[in-house]
Amino acid sequence: MFSTFTHGAVDAIQAAKTQFVTTYIQHKGISNALTSFIDAQGAYTKSAIDAGMKASSAIGTIISSQACFDEIMKPSKAK
Repeated sequence: MFSTFTHGAVDAIQAAKTQFVTTYIQHKGISNALTSFIDAQGAYTKSAIDAGMKASSAIGTIISSQACFDEIMKPSKAK
């Protein structure tokens, strides 16, 4: 659910950037270069979002497990 929302938001922002470039940048070479850069930004951002969500999900699973709780609550061996 969150992934769908964030990817949709990224797509909307990237579409606005692309529309700006196609509207105001008249030179084809510059326009194509900027559009390629915008596409790369979108792909990277979506990948970063997915990686962050996987990491946070894994951390949440570990922290909420009984084994993690037991390890945290063990008496310290430090003197």
